[in-house]
Amino acid sequence: MPTTMSTSPHPEYMDLFYRFPTEAEAREILADYLAPDDSGALQWLTSGDGFALDLIGPLSDVIPSDDPEAEPLILPLPGWHLNLRTWGNHVAPDTGRITPDHPRRVWA
Repeated sequence: MPTTMSTSPHPEYMDLFYRFPTEAEAREILADYLAPDDSGALQWLTSGDGFALDLIGPLSDVIPSDDPEAEPLILPLPGWHLNLRTWGNHVAPDTGRITPDHPRRVWA
């Protein structure tokens, strides 16, 4: 069932977090957030009627080294990520939606 507006904690908008295996799968599921550019190539819409989209892409964990001369270890995390803020009567898909305990990127 698609997600609509929340009454808590901010009734005026809802922040949704998404993770997909790849950007290609995100594009398939969230095709309503794509539009052709001047050359006809589909590009993400970062805002529109009732929504704002924050494209994140892949995430990584950075593990610092105890050795100040050594580079940190960078571990890629699974998935391709984006955040979607909705308001009004905007309806967003549930497919790919996650609820992270500690989101790495949130709306200001």
